[in-house]
Amino acid sequence: MILAAILPLLVSFLLHVPRVALDNFTDAVFYLSYARQFGELVSRYGFIYYATRFGGILPDALSGHLFGEINGIWILRWGLSIAVSLTLFLFFRKRYGLLPGMIASLLWSLNPAALRLLCTTYVDSTAVPFLILGCVLFAAAGGNRLVCVLAGVLLGLAASAHLYAAFALFLLVPWMMGSLYENRAVLVRSFTWTSVGFLGTFLIGWLWYWVVWRMPALFGPTIELMRDLGGGQAALWKKPLITALRETPAWFAPFALLPALMLASIRENPLIRGAALSLLMSAGFFWGGDLFGNAYVLSMPFYYSFLIPVMTLSSATLCGELVARKEKCKSLIWLSVAGIALASILVGSTGKFAQMLGHYRAKDIPVIELASALSEELPKAQQDGKVMRFWYDDDLSKPGGSDRRMIGAFWLHTFVKLLGEKELYVSFPIMSPGDAETIRSSEVNRIVIFDQDPMLVNRALEEIKTQKLPYTISKMTTLTALSDSKRTLSVAVLERNHPLITEVSSVDFKGWNAYHNGKILSQTSTGTDLMSGKIKWWDFAELPIGSMKKGTSIVISCRVESGMIRFALHEGTGGILEQTEMWLTKNIQELILTAPCDIKDAVLTLHSMYPRGSQSQVFIEKVEKDELPIAP
Repeated sequence: MILAAILPLLVSFLLHVPRVALDNFTDAVFYLSYARQFGELVSRYGFIYYATRFGGILPDALSGHLFGEINGIWILRWGLSIAVSLTLFLFFRKRYGLLPGMIASLLWSLNPAALRLLCTTYVDSTAVPFLILGCVLFAAAGGNRLVCVLAGVLLGLAASAHLYAAFALFLLVPWMMGSLYENRAVLVRSFTWTSVGFLGTFLIGWLWYWVVWRMPALFGPTIELMRDLGGGQAALWKKPLITALRETPAWFAPFALLPALMLASIRENPLIRGAALSLLMSAGFFWGGDLFGNAYVLSMPFYYSFLIPVMTLSSATLCGELVARKEKCKSLIWLSVAGIALASILVGSTGKFAQMLGHYRAKDIPVIELASALSEELPKAQQDGKVMRFWYDDDLSKPGGSDRRMIGAFWLHTFVKLLGEKELYVSFPIMSPGDAETIRSSEVNRIVIFDQDPMLVNRALEEIKTQKLPYTISKMTTLTALSDSKRTLSVAVLERNHPLITEVSSVDFKGWNAYHNGKILSQTSTGTDLMSGKIKWWDFAELPIGSMKKGTSIVISCRVESGMIRFALHEGTGGILEQTEMWLTKNIQELILTAPCDIKDAVLTLHSMYPRGSQSQVFIEKVEKDELPIAP
């Protein structure tokens, strides 16, 4: 039993599996960052679908709080791997004997795809172990209420961590049903109490998002994502099938195992039949989505992780059945051995997983330390209402490009990089005149510049000066990684200089008009309280401003009380001329929108940026219009 428990760690030490491997994977860093600074990211950038996957965020948040930002990463994953190995051993030993128990533990511990889960920070590193643990506990509980509820909680966390984990769970139901099919009363009782744990997990998660963040539409961002992918966005990531399969031969692994499973399931045994059905359905789902639908799963090697549970449980069940029957049919034994061996070779020859076989030399811990140190240097969202963007070079062909991209990913990378003309990222450290003009007319109030080379940071600052952009340096510092003093990051923070306004006139607050299910909750001499409807894509309130000359501004004094609001300047019913965003803050903040041209009939509109089904609320203290801007 002790050997089964420590087997994953022994294998990882022998193969030099790193404690943390970011693998230049921005999504993996996104989830780690949400675990470390959830409130900061949600406040500044709203509820994109990453933020709703609480089953992938919560475990890292808890382990980071208990064991530290770095140690929490590997302690959690090592602990889960030990738990999976030991649970597999105990379950299959009890059901089939010692040898099948050890084989089950080995199937997990020696799997290169599972070894990757020990060090990645992507959500599959916790979702996959939760799936296996939940399924095995369900099968082993014998109807015990507490164990079944625990199984349901683990399965709920897995399903909420990633959409494909939810699909993988559904496809594992035949194996779970087969494990208890011979005792229908126990099956019904186990299913009932597991459902209580599963649904309770989602209920608690939903209540937390609703009560704390006033965001009841927990599934809204995922539904929007699926709609966008189905509308054609999936094609952006989908590779030609031949290319995808050449890069990830692991996708053929289920088909290597299926012949032996199908042949073994001819006998009347519910568990082996359930295993065969689960594997067949899983292979059909993952392949069919690409071949006949809009999915791009085969193009992403790491999505194979969601086949690990069914592959592990099916292989272990097959071995257990052969041992239990004392199978005299040598052809089935050899077919099973060949199938498992071939599946292992296919997984091990996949580049994403092969690098775990002693080839990966990750040096990513200093990157996390530098990102954490940078976070401490920046103002927190709830005390600061300024729109912040990051300017850095993430070109992977340049030295340090991967590290800079991973540091940027702690603030969601592509969502926060500095944009220039035509909504394209601004080149670093030199920008075009068109980019400079776009930045000048934007409402970006803070620019954060970083690079390992201080000379490049200085060159970027010179470019800001040369282009005469209205920014002043508020902070310059050099950060040093705690674990490697040679890994440093030069940082400059710039704040926008707004024009001095000498003459202002108040805009009549009684002119506010709510529409598209928006509401004026109250309107007094101290200000106006407004709430949006539950439709994300519609404006919910407007205020006539009157005529504005180019370069003049409106100053909005407000406090967002829930959600996230976009403030936009239009000419009449025309398109947006200028816009900025504001999130939940504790104090009144001042927003400035500057007219990019002469506007005959200016209108200020409010638009909720929270997902469909949720509402945003804002208190507007006053709106003032300047008459004569004076350059700083």
